[in-house]
Amino acid sequence: MARPIHHLTLRGYKSIRRLDDFELSGVNVLIGANGSGKSNFVGFFHLLRELVERRLEKTVNKAGGADKQLYLGPK
Repeated sequence: MARPIHHLTLRGYKSIRRLDDFELSGVNVLIGANGSGKSNFVGFFHLLRELVERRLEKTVNKAGGADKQLYLGPK
């Protein structure tokens, strides 16, 4: 059985510039304005699943390439 994620740090993923030590519990509710990054936050878990299932390259390419996954695009 998979181990739960209790804390998460994200940097440079889509619209999420920096999220440090975000605490997760059994049930989490995301509330925020349109465009605040809620969908991108949830989408990160899809990306994580694809990584575990060894489909990361295919998923990233299907989503428009690695530059689309970076905060504010390529540097």
